[in-house]
Amino acid sequence: MPQASSVAYPEPAPRLTRTRKAIIDAGKRLLSAGREGATIDEIVAEADVAKGSFYNHFADRDSFFAFVRTTTRAELLAEIAEVNAHVTDAPTQFARGMLTSFRFGLKNSLGARILIHLTNGVTDPEFPTNDDIVHWLKRGAKDGSLNPPGLDSSIALILGLSYLGMSRLLELQFDRPRARETMRGICIALLRGLGTESTRIDGIVDQALADIIDQTLQTKPARAASRTTSRTRKV
Repeated sequence: MPQASSVAYPEPAPRLTRTRKAIIDAGKRLLSAGREGATIDEIVAEADVAKGSFYNHFADRDSFFAFVRTTTRAELLAEIAEVNAHVTDAPTQFARGMLTSFRFGLKNSLGARILIHLTNGVTDPEFPTNDDIVHWLKRGAKDGSLNPPGLDSSIALILGLSYLGMSRLLELQFDRPRARETMRGICIALLRGLGTESTRIDGIVDQALADIIDQTLQTKPARAASRTTSRTRKV
């Protein structure tokens, strides 16, 4: 069995770390605004770094934006996995997963806008990040806790409600009671659409709201500060 390497690799220089973060943050802002076609010149201008710095971290524009999209969705999926770590009931998993995506959007508006602009291939059952959704659907159909309309239809329903729900919640984030009622209604619609027994739905959704959302809603959201466009230093 191969042994772990004992070679100690140096940490990246602080300046390189700052530069990489500046580039990634710029990519998030551009993607959140729907600017997937931004050029490398536009990326480095947004990041306020020299163009050569970009190639120290990323091979090209497409791989860079793919990295930003993938890492953003991975952050959300990690949160969903955490809240469902000990849950085995499929309807409960879907309610908790949906509410976790909404919590993610309320706490991370840039990330939410990036996900809202993700469209190509994301509803394909074979799309790698849909593995858990497919697993929950099949298990729920097998044990009778769900009666979904079909794999493609179910995934389109789940992701459509998730991303469009995020979009609406970004508009309602300063009206927390209305935002909560919207989240509750979307989760109820989701479980109905997936064929959950009607007598279970309210209890599942209300418990998930209490577990995942209510504490977040007690924190007053910060209004985004206007971003300066002046740039005086290249990293």
